Order: sequence, then C-alpha cells, then structure tokens
Amino acid sequence: MSGGASYVLSKEALRRLGEKGVGSLTPLCSLEETSEDVAMGQCMEVLGVSPIKTSDVFGRQSFLPFSLEYVLFDQGNCVKSNFSLNPMSAGRECCSQLSISFHYIEPRMMYMIDMLLYRVSVYGRHGQDVALRTSVFKPQVEEIDHKDDQEIFYP
Repeated sequence: MSGGASYVLSKEALRRLGEKGVGSLTPLCSLEETSEDVAMGQCMEVLGVSPIKTSDVFGRQSFLPFSLEYVLFDQGNCVKSNFSLNPMSAGRECCSQLSISFHYIEPRMMYMIDMLLYRVSVYGRHGQDVALRTSVFKPQVEEIDHKDDQEIFYP
C-alpha cells in the first residue's frame, strides 16, 4: 500500500481507525513510528481492514504511487519499486482511463492537467465542431469598399 496517491476508506474502516486505531485512550496503532503509508497499512491490518484491488478490468492502475511522467518514461524502475496489490505496467498501459490520483504531481503540473482535461477539447472529437467553431471564433469576413454592386470582392 502506498499512501502518496491517497487512500479511500470505507465508513467502517474510518470508524475503526477513529475508535480503536488512533482515537482511543489505548490506541492499537501508532502512525508516528515509521513512514505514514507503511504505518497506515499496518494499522489497517491490526484493525482487520483488508485492502482491495483498485485496478480496472484491463489491470491498469487507478491510484498511481508515482508521477505520470515516471510511469510513462522510467519504465523499468517503476515496475520494480511498486508496493501495490495490483501488478503495475509501465508505459502507455500504466493507467486506467478512469484514473483517480497520481503521486508526486507538482502544483504547476496540476494546473496544466486541469487545463488539458477540463478547458481544452480536441477539435473533431465530439461532433459539435460547427457549433463550437461559430460560438468560439468570430467569422472572418472582411468588407471591402467597392464602386458599384458589380465590383464585390471576398477575401
């Protein structure tokens, strides 16, 4: 289990963590002794909470313990150092199309990803190109003065 890409806990797991794990007078867990994600995994095991696979039907990860750049381009090291229940592929098959989170994403990269995902559309992909083109871009019509109706030029 790697914590950098985040955790998803059920309501029951969260209740156990709060009531028995760290929130009681005699807590069963200490999250301060080692790396936070290792301690969290050990605590969940003590509390009887089992991890589940979060890969998609093709075996691709939805929570990535590395940056997207790392899994795409540093392929050998990525697979060797994976602590996940799910075997991890490197390269373009690393990630689920419904990925949830990536670890080690710098703030500037987060803004760039947000821009590409939510503010930019690939032209021609959604079949609404004419409507999009006319609503986003002004028509490029240029009027040229002419002497009479016979002398009309279009750019």
